[in-house]
Amino acid sequence: MLCEYFDEHELFFETNENCFSPDLSESSPNVKGRLKNSIQFWQQIGANPEIIDVLKHGYKLPLIDTPERSFSNNNKSAIDNLEFVENSIAELLLKKCIIETPFMPHVVNPLSVSENNEGEKRLILDLRKVNLHIFKESFSFED
Repeated sequence: MLCEYFDEHELFFETNENCFSPDLSESSPNVKGRLKNSIQFWQQIGANPEIIDVLKHGYKLPLIDTPERSFSNNNKSAIDNLEFVENSIAELLLKKCIIETPFMPHVVNPLSVSENNEGEKRLILDLRKVNLHIFKESFSFED
């Protein structure tokens, strides 16, 4: 059943790839997609094939297994700052950083709002449930 879910919705993303194409004009402050336009350069300088794949197809989370289907309500901070959340989502939609889907995603993560000392707010996507299913590679920093 899960495979059918993903197969059905993968087709949506494949057929709506233009939804992810940002405005790449020089006047656009959005940098999303600019590296993708330079794939030939990256190939010419001998960039790692894994890097080329990320530039062509985007980063794929290294999932160990599939998270269980879940729907989480937004956290209190997002509910208390509803206007900020709605404006932030509208801005992300406009920049094509996110898209609206005609179906319920497999996992719906809650939103939060963080406010710094100067009163500036930022939207946070709480991915704790998904993080439990991501491969974590251990490494150490040497001085």
